[in-house]
Amino acid sequence: MKQQIGVYSIKWRVLKILMGMLIPVLAFLIFLNWFVIHELDHKIVEANGNTLYIQCEGMEKTLKSIDNAMVSIIAERPSFYSLTYGKSVEYDDYVNSFEIAEDMKKMMYPYYDLTACALISLPKEVYMIKYNIYENQGGSDRKLLDGLKALVSEAGFKMENNWIPLRMEGESYLIRIMGYRETYLIGMINLGHVVLMQNNIDNNDAITVFYNDEGYYTDYEQIEAMGIELKQSDEYYFVGKYNNQYLVVESELNRSTLRVAYLTPRVALLKSLSEGHLILLFISLALLLAIPMGYHLLKKIFFRPLDCLVGTMEQIRDGDMEVIPESEYREIEFQKVGDTLYSMVREIRNLKIDSYEKQLEINHIQLQYYQEQIKPHFYLNCLKNIYGMIVERKLEDIQRLIILLSNHLRYMLQEERRMVTLEKELQYIRNFVELQQICMKYPPLCIVECEPELAQFEIPSISLLSFVENSIKYGMNMEKGLQIYVRIGRMIIEGESFVYLSVSDNGRGFGEDMLKKLNFELESLPAEGHIGIYNVIQRYRLQFGEENVIFAHSNYEGAFTEIFIKAANKGLREGMS
Repeated sequence: MKQQIGVYSIKWRVLKILMGMLIPVLAFLIFLNWFVIHELDHKIVEANGNTLYIQCEGMEKTLKSIDNAMVSIIAERPSFYSLTYGKSVEYDDYVNSFEIAEDMKKMMYPYYDLTACALISLPKEVYMIKYNIYENQGGSDRKLLDGLKALVSEAGFKMENNWIPLRMEGESYLIRIMGYRETYLIGMINLGHVVLMQNNIDNNDAITVFYNDEGYYTDYEQIEAMGIELKQSDEYYFVGKYNNQYLVVESELNRSTLRVAYLTPRVALLKSLSEGHLILLFISLALLLAIPMGYHLLKKIFFRPLDCLVGTMEQIRDGDMEVIPESEYREIEFQKVGDTLYSMVREIRNLKIDSYEKQLEINHIQLQYYQEQIKPHFYLNCLKNIYGMIVERKLEDIQRLIILLSNHLRYMLQEERRMVTLEKELQYIRNFVELQQICMKYPPLCIVECEPELAQFEIPSISLLSFVENSIKYGMNMEKGLQIYVRIGRMIIEGESFVYLSVSDNGRGFGEDMLKKLNFELESLPAEGHIGIYNVIQRYRLQFGEENVIFAHSNYEGAFTEIFIKAANKGLREGMS
């Protein structure tokens, strides 16, 4: 006896299959969106934490250096001890205080943050304050001295072993008091000036707040106006109202009783996402909406015609040979009754068109991949150089470096133009070399020769620049300065016109194994090192056609790369015109 096989409706089978495919994809996209948002928040927190760490670390070093300088004055200056005990005439007190005042000036000079230094000797009734040359004194010397005098004259006054916060004359200060026998040397840092200087450096809407259990010492009016309450937590958190939230990271200032909080506005989710992430989010939402819409369309274009066709077949099975099948189907599959061959031919043609479009799409994606992969990753080194210049106070070099780096980033991150003119490519080559000349100990020299008629000729962007980068990266020689030559012209070889591009240097050249791979075994090129050259070659082949581009690599007095592009190509003729 034949075993009976279970029979199921094709409609439910189709629905189960579609849901089985869509639900996992939808779940994956939801998880991916959550992960992207979580990672974005994590990166922002990490960046803010690094910024706060740099601020606190720099301030800790400054406080430590000032401590050492103050200790040096107290320990090494006999004039300081002369103010602490013993009998002396008024002239001696004046000379001693003058010597200490000169020491205070010298001590303040290296420190922008150190607002002022004060000398108070209660036994000798010497009261003196000196401001840093970088500070605007504002005429409040006497009031500040009176406040400091009152502080050290209080009954039971004890010197702290660290810096203490103090509010005087509407300003918040971080002060350090050192002394002996009621003679004190006091260092003062205006916290408001520190915050202002940091905000000028960050150049954003960030807020830096110094505070402790006794209250806020900077930006307290703004903090109270926003209704923000800081939590003294080592973990990041959010404060503020829903439409005006701030991300907060905090750290202790170890040489004082203060904590430092760094607040940055929380960017709206859609504004913080990149173009790729927005596309991913849109796809997820579209897929979620597509499920009910897809079922409605499936019911309209498949289930109803299928039910009608099944009903007609059942009528025929029941012997109703006069039944007239419905002929007004919109779908090809339900209309093909006798014209099978024609339908097959048409389907094959459609498949060919789809296949061709798919291949074009693959080529386009591959071209985008190579263009994305070819972008260099040296920006961290530039940021380190900027930091070093800030430490050395090379302001003009910093300005030049930032302008050159912004030009370079603008060119590297362009997304709309895959082809650029030679004039523009050479412009950014000069910009890149000038950038390297500022950053490198042995600055390279780049010489460019280009026929004026080829200035508007278009090539893949960042291609010649990649060879120049390669020369600087691998061709640097400590014994002699690196010289790079970029030559562009036209030539005729065996009756055919070519556009000729070359990049050469006087460096160490290609290794023998690498030279062999570049000229004869390009596909075996390793993933590390010279991958930019491989991508340039692939982009030229995709753009102009493999038969229209010739690459040659050699070691003529260094690395030497030549590119020959056939001018017979229609696109090339238009570019040369």
